[in-house]
Amino acid sequence: MKKVHLLLVHVSNILAMCMITFYILDIYNPMMKFIDNTTSKLLLLWFGIVTLVANQIGIWLLRPGKGTGREKRGENNPAAAGEQEKGGRSIDRT
Repeated sequence: MKKVHLLLVHVSNILAMCMITFYILDIYNPMMKFIDNTTSKLLLLWFGIVTLVANQIGIWLLRPGKGTGREKRGENNPAAAGEQEKGGRSIDRT
């Protein structure tokens, strides 16, 4: 799922750069109608869809227990990782 999210983030960045380029070109040459043609409208539609999907996957990956797996490995949980005293030594509870 992380690879899909990474791919979608890159695709949304590419589409955003295309739309910004079309906007700037449309300012300098309004007769070409970069924003009014079918291609730019389709790119804008795909940009919205890809960004929406990438954001939903990003939200899903940020849920507790998902994502990097730190919660499962106990890196964020001192009880699972082993408790420590103030001096930095581990407490042996056996």
